[in-house]
Amino acid sequence: MKSEILSIPFGPDVFPIHWPKDAARVVLDELTNIPSEIYAVYWPCPVMKKWIAFIPDQPDWSALTALEPGGCYLIAAGGACEWEIPFRDVAPITDPIEASNLIITPWQVPPGTPVIISAWVTNNDMKRRSITINCEVTKRQ
Repeated sequence: MKSEILSIPFGPDVFPIHWPKDAARVVLDELTNIPSEIYAVYWPCPVMKKWIAFIPDQPDWSALTALEPGGCYLIAAGGACEWEIPFRDVAPITDPIEASNLIITPWQVPPGTPVIISAWVTNNDMKRRSITINCEVTKRQ
């Protein structure tokens, strides 16, 4: 298991971080070592056009569920601390994701337009996880 150490030099303040592209996706509510100085993690959602947050003490309320490889975030901290975030090596997804009743109809979107699809997935272990799919429109029918 690898880890990334985020150093928060002082607080209270907000600090930008960039989650490395070669790091694996980290599900925030699965972390058990969040320092008490960390108040929230924020991400500017391009789909909803607003900031969404992960609040460590309130994971059920939090809309932000994961740190994605290459993502940029803001960390709100009440004081200086170091946060070691463990992550697994990046591995390709081998298990199929089943989707039922999923119809995507981009009526007003021309071919070649980038599209971001965000969804919630419940795996066999019944844990709810968010996924984001980056794709583009290739053909209109």
